[in-house]
Amino acid sequence: MSIDQLTTLETTDITEFIFEAVHPHLKGRILEMESTSGNISSLIIENEIPIHLSNTDSQIRNILHEKFDNNSTVRSIHNIDFHHPEFGQIYTKLAGAFEVIFHLNIFHHPIDAVSIRNANLLLKTRGSLIILLPVNYSTFNNLSIDMRDLKKYNQKYFADLFGSSYEIMRISIINLPKMTHGDTYSQSGLSAIVIARKNG
Repeated sequence: MSIDQLTTLETTDITEFIFEAVHPHLKGRILEMESTSGNISSLIIENEIPIHLSNTDSQIRNILHEKFDNNSTVRSIHNIDFHHPEFGQIYTKLAGAFEVIFHLNIFHHPIDAVSIRNANLLLKTRGSLIILLPVNYSTFNNLSIDMRDLKKYNQKYFADLFGSSYEIMRISIINLPKMTHGDTYSQSGLSAIVIARKNG
């Protein structure tokens, strides 16, 4: 596992930086969790990388259909509830269907251990899960943060969150600027792009 140095972003840099960070890993059949009509998924589509979108909200899916139904890069728009209590039974046909699943929108639906566990069922062996998460720095005061200790703390935090079903390959720590309500990246402060691989 590698942990990158802290990168501080300006508002205009966020989407492009995140796209460039994950771009090399966007290979094969790709699914976005809780898609919206803009930001990262739009940039992926603009770069003609085939993608499957998903959202549990029928209104959002209708918006996605209106925007992308005539775009051949968008392969399908799914209704996938990553918190469904019978996830494994409901989505049997999608088991092992994707090489990559990503969740880079932390405004509407912060990801949690349940989503991470259920995403594993849809990934092929050695498939990648890519997510944006707030960095947990609750054990540090706001006067002095030792980045080496912070990295060690979060390495364990993310390992516990992902569990034994994944191998964490890379963590990129970024400092998100304060955003106005309605922007995708409302989590200001330290966040991390975590790239994990499904174990065999």
